[in-house]
Amino acid sequence: MLTTASLNKIEHNEAKFKRINYGPGAGKHFMDEASFPLEDEVNDFEFDQAYTNWLTLIEAVSDPIVEKGWHNHHKRMSTD
Repeated sequence: MLTTASLNKIEHNEAKFKRINYGPGAGKHFMDEASFPLEDEVNDFEFDQAYTNWLTLIEAVSDPIVEKGWHNHHKRMSTD
């Protein structure tokens, strides 16, 4: 989850990484999910914060149609 604490870990390069090897010299690195809290471990404030951070990321890297879909989802989720 993209909480402020998680984003600080990423910013300060404190997140752990894993590597999947595809062959000699070929592979992919990705962040270890153990570096971040699970959804069940955060309170409502932290969950809303993480979701807002996710929406900010979507706004920065997605097409407007995708962004609009996520914002609509967030509105529906917020009213539940």
